[in-house]
Amino acid sequence: MIRSVFSVVAGSLCWGVLWVTMNGILQTIIPDIARGDGRVDNVAVLGLFLVVSIILSIIAGYLTAWLIGKKEFSHTVALGILQLAVGILVQIQYLDLMPIWYHVLFLLFLIPGNVYGGHLRLRYKYRTRQAIVQTT
Repeated sequence: MIRSVFSVVAGSLCWGVLWVTMNGILQTIIPDIARGDGRVDNVAVLGLFLVVSIILSIIAGYLTAWLIGKKEFSHTVALGILQLAVGILVQIQYLDLMPIWYHVLFLLFLIPGNVYGGHLRLRYKYRTRQAIVQTT
C-alpha cells in the first residue's frame, strides 16, 4: 500500500517540479510570454504549454509505472486522477488569464498522458523480458 501511494505521489511531484522548471526556462527564453496583466493569449505559447504538459504527463506516468513495477495501469490511472484533481484547482486560479479552450485541453490530456507513460514503461519492460528470454 505504501509503495502504491509513493509511486503515485512521486509521479505527481515529478510532474510538478518539471512543470515549474520548464515554466522558468520558457519565461527566460521567451520573456514576453505573458502580458503586463499576466494574461497569456498567444496561441503558439499556449500550444507549447500544452505540448510540455503532455510530455510531462508521459514522463510522470512512466516514472509511476517504473516505481510500482506491477499493476502499472491502475497506478497510472490513479496518478491521472490525482493530476486532474490538482489540475482543476490550479486551472481555476488561472481561469481569467488564459482562454477556456486552453484550460479544457490541459485537463483533458492529463489522464491519457499519464496512462500512455505507463504503457510505454510496460512495453519497455516486456521487450526487455523477451530479449532476455531469447538470449538464454
